[in-house]
Amino acid sequence: MRYRVLVIVGLLILVVAGWLAGERQFLSMVGSYLKNEAVAQLTSTQAGPAGPLVASGFIGADEILISTEVSGRIQALFVEEGHSVSAGQVLAQLDTTVLDAQIQQAEAALRGVEAKLAEVKAAALPQEVAVAEAAVAIPEEGVASAEKAVEMAQGNVAAAQATLQVAQAELARLRAGPDSYEVALAEAQLELAQQRLPVAWAVRDSTGGSEQRGEVPRGSYEAAKAAVAQAEIQVRIIQLQLEDLKAGACPEDLEAAQAAVEAAQAGVDAAESQVMEAQQQLEAARARLREAQARLRLVKAGATSDEIAMAQAQVSDARAGLQILKIQRNKMTLHAPRDGLVLERTINVGEMALPGSILFRLANLDQVKLSVYVPEGELGRVQLGQIVAVTVDSFPERVFQGQVVHISSRAEFTPRNIQTREQRASQVFAVKIELPNSDHALKPGMPADAAFVER
Repeated sequence: MRYRVLVIVGLLILVVAGWLAGERQFLSMVGSYLKNEAVAQLTSTQAGPAGPLVASGFIGADEILISTEVSGRIQALFVEEGHSVSAGQVLAQLDTTVLDAQIQQAEAALRGVEAKLAEVKAAALPQEVAVAEAAVAIPEEGVASAEKAVEMAQGNVAAAQATLQVAQAELARLRAGPDSYEVALAEAQLELAQQRLPVAWAVRDSTGGSEQRGEVPRGSYEAAKAAVAQAEIQVRIIQLQLEDLKAGACPEDLEAAQAAVEAAQAGVDAAESQVMEAQQQLEAARARLREAQARLRLVKAGATSDEIAMAQAQVSDARAGLQILKIQRNKMTLHAPRDGLVLERTINVGEMALPGSILFRLANLDQVKLSVYVPEGELGRVQLGQIVAVTVDSFPERVFQGQVVHISSRAEFTPRNIQTREQRASQVFAVKIELPNSDHALKPGMPADAAFVER
């Protein structure tokens, strides 16, 4: 009865104060009074003569640190600090230009090795055998053509060597000087030609007189004169040849002979180079022929188990490489792992994100925790699972019901942001209170008061 009287008196006092302070202040005072009354009602059971245990602290939440496993430049950001996010929501996107190109290249490589595997597994068709046989005929013709080219080049070498030998012999002859046999032969030829010259003269003179007398046909004298001229020219030629033999080769002749030898030697070298080139082409043609023949045998015989296993291994490697690139590509998009509130964003668009660097701090607001500090002498009034009435300044009309989930086993000094300097010097125990927060009204960092309901 006494308690009800006190309530009525209090309400009357508040009414009077409302008229004096104005409507807004009146409502605030009424709300505060109702809050205090709700706390009193919740904590009145067995509160004891000293009243309920009340402690202050700050609302906290389980934080989730969002980092990236790969490096990349931030291309887009989709949330700001203070935004609420749901599980799976995209938070940020890193630049994937290089990875996209690598994925396209890896996909093309995978298609190539898959096609090769299918080709290896497929049995040889008649048309494939025909194509392989036709492919053998082409290098066979190339080998025959190359062999003829080698023979022709070798013939050119022989001809060039013969030319060189002639030029070398001529040069040697000129360097050796006149041959006594050739000189004696030239002298004998000159003497014979000189002996024939008087006879030609006598025939000419005799023919001339006979023609005048009409004893010989007309024109015989002219023929005799021509024979004399020819004999005289023959004598002169032999004389000049004899003089050349006795004088030996002149420098110009030696230079010309030496040039002829060098030209012939160059011809030999060129011919031999052609032989080497023709032989190389022949070997290349034979190699192509062997390759075509081996291909024909493989087509006819089909792929071996080792070849199939190797092709399958190449496909597996290509798929694994593509999968790795896709995983890296997926990691370039950052998602929220669960519902929560963005407490902090540490990066901007265009900046470089490094592996392991913290980009976002999220908090789970479905369940929040209030950390308070209880003096050592009052710790006996706190138990795990104990109901706690919590109020915050932001919502003066609301009372949040929580539950003690942790009591520290070690005493510590009161944190600097709690109580007065004298109280901070006292030994206290940290107590954590878990509060349901489905409407996310309670935010990390809010100061709060907790009244422990004693059983």
